[in-house]
Amino acid sequence: MKLSNFKLKTKILTLMLILFTVAVLMAVIAVFNQKSSMNKSLILLEESIRRDYDTNIKNLVESVISMLNEVYDGYEAVAGRIAEITSLSAKVSRQTEALKDGSGVLQRKISRFIV
Repeated sequence: MKLSNFKLKTKILTLMLILFTVAVLMAVIAVFNQKSSMNKSLILLEESIRRDYDTNIKNLVESVISMLNEVYDGYEAVAGRIAEITSLSAKVSRQTEALKDGSGVLQRKISRFIV
């Protein structure tokens, strides 16, 4: 009778050892799959962050270029006005030199030109 129980205990222990080995193997496989999935997610996240960063930098550069274009357009407008004012002042100066005759003609001409 004792021999029969010994075989049964051996079979149960062997079955338990096999089940434990299978459980450990499944745990190792699950950890490996989880790590692989995590690495793929990190790669996708990094690509997304880099793509968003590049897009943000591109938008900032376009914004700065737009602002600089506005400043340059304003500069061109002022430069045009300065050229016009310089031209007018030179014209007034020439007319003033031409009208220096000591009479009130100069005053009338200047007041008419300014108004």
